[in-house]
Amino acid sequence: MDTLSLYYFSELAKDLHITRTANRLFISQQTLSNHIMRLEEYYGVKLLNRKPSLSLTYAGEYVLSFAETMNRENANLMDILADIQKQKRGLILFGASTLRMSASLPDILPEFSSRYPNVEIRITDMNSKRLEQLILSGDLDLAIVISGGEHPSIEEKPLMSDQIYLCAADTLLRKYYGDGTEDLKRKPETWRM
Repeated sequence: MDTLSLYYFSELAKDLHITRTANRLFISQQTLSNHIMRLEEYYGVKLLNRKPSLSLTYAGEYVLSFAETMNRENANLMDILADIQKQKRGLILFGASTLRMSASLPDILPEFSSRYPNVEIRITDMNSKRLEQLILSGDLDLAIVISGGEHPSIEEKPLMSDQIYLCAADTLLRKYYGDGTEDLKRKPETWRM
């Protein structure tokens, strides 16, 4: 069974006249008949009553319904593939932590979606270390992560600089830093993660 045979069968069902259908499709009557016979052999049922006039059998009605669905789906697939070929459709596998997604995606996604409405984005929510592993294995296309250092197989671009704050009670700071508490509060610390 092939999609062309199903297409020819659905076209024949429109006017139930082999000569007219063959002429309309610019094929020979024999070619059209061969396609119908192939379908009947494939499904193991008669699709057409040939006498007194051409009509669909009960099985033929079901095959026609299937053929029409297949024709629609095939046309849809051809449109999608044409869009992919023209780079108007595609899939992006994206990852980030929930915090980073909520900080960056609300500004980015609306503009991206309006510019590329047929590009699907699948989002993975994980920590940076696991996201880098998914990038390396090819399971993600891109991710927003806290860089764990340069990796030769990953291209990194700085996107944002996060400010991380430590909030602590004065009593706790005095307990551990004593007289240096006020200096500590005025001087920013650089933390490496």
